[in-house]
Amino acid sequence: MNQFEIGQTPNQQHLKLRTSDSELIPLAKRNMDKRFIPYLLILLWLVMGCGVEPLPENQEGTPEFFAKGTLEQTSFDWVAGEEMRYMNTDYRYEEQGLYTLIGSLGEKECLDCPGNLTVKIRDFRLREQNSRMDIDSALERTIYAYYREDGAEGPQVTRVAFENESTGGNYQWNFGDGTTHTGANPVHEYQDSALLSPQVCLETVDGSGCVTAICNEVLLEETDCAVDFEHSLYPNSTYVEFRAEVRGQQPFRYRWDFGDGYGASLGNPGYSYGEAGLYRVCLTVTDGNGCQRTICKNIAADPEQCEHNFSYEVTRTAVIDTLQFSRVEVEWFDEDGTRFSSALGNQLSSSHFQLLSHEAYQANEERQQTEKLTLKLTCTLFSEDGREKTLVLDDAVLGVAFP
Repeated sequence: MNQFEIGQTPNQQHLKLRTSDSELIPLAKRNMDKRFIPYLLILLWLVMGCGVEPLPENQEGTPEFFAKGTLEQTSFDWVAGEEMRYMNTDYRYEEQGLYTLIGSLGEKECLDCPGNLTVKIRDFRLREQNSRMDIDSALERTIYAYYREDGAEGPQVTRVAFENESTGGNYQWNFGDGTTHTGANPVHEYQDSALLSPQVCLETVDGSGCVTAICNEVLLEETDCAVDFEHSLYPNSTYVEFRAEVRGQQPFRYRWDFGDGYGASLGNPGYSYGEAGLYRVCLTVTDGNGCQRTICKNIAADPEQCEHNFSYEVTRTAVIDTLQFSRVEVEWFDEDGTRFSSALGNQLSSSHFQLLSHEAYQANEERQQTEKLTLKLTCTLFSEDGREKTLVLDDAVLGVAFP
């Protein structure tokens, strides 16, 4: 851990300009007319007085690093250079390739000493060890989320479990987001929150060599408006009964396309095809709120024909963010050396860490680059034994080191 000791601004020193007495003695000993003596005295006074500047009075300097705020509603004003406080700066490289920038206002070369206040800021990306950091990209003037030791929730992921409706064969899935799959019943995660209804396609070749293809929109957003249908083929005929399954606001309007140029507007129609074959049947339903949904399926109006379709189930979950890029941790140690950390529990909705500005500062004792940060924060600090303390920094300037 490296440090700066910041105290008061030192007194400015000014040179005093004097003419020595030895330079004047020869002039005084000359045998000159006494009329010149007053002029010599005036000259001596000018030389001795005009070149002298008085020393300035002592002046107190503005502290470079400090933290002002409240801890459990008790006010404090901690200043580097007072009460044995130092601004310690360092950085750490973790195994997975992530730098953490560290600043600790407290006892020299000590992170876990009583009274120490420490701020740790995680980098926004992975890097090779000993690689240089673009500090302007790593430190954003924004509000940071707090780091969690037990892993923080990352972005919400929409997970879709697909199931094909065939018996064996080869499968080619296209998930509509630029990715594909060749498994029978894949589970796919959609990361793009703006993608609400991708067009998913499945091409199937079953064991007999029968080839089918079907595409449908997959609804990723939560909605009360949905449509599906079932069908039954009468034996030894081309007659098919259809049953719509809808969800939404009544009344519903139905539009069936039986795939041979004919359709219907009933909820559960029956239809006799003119000849046996494989047909692509689509049902479009509009509910009372104007929500419209469409689903299509391969329908075999012939027991000898194959019909391959797929179904799906959507679940939404938040993945664990193990890296927790650009998150911060705040630590404080009480008089007994007990650690209190923002990373040991859930923060309130009012908690925040705001980096207001940052600027380059002088290198520390290890010749590491440092940055001076202006910030304010509110957070809850937790101990391992379940105690809590509320920390508020109304105004703080702290330093961190970086590679």
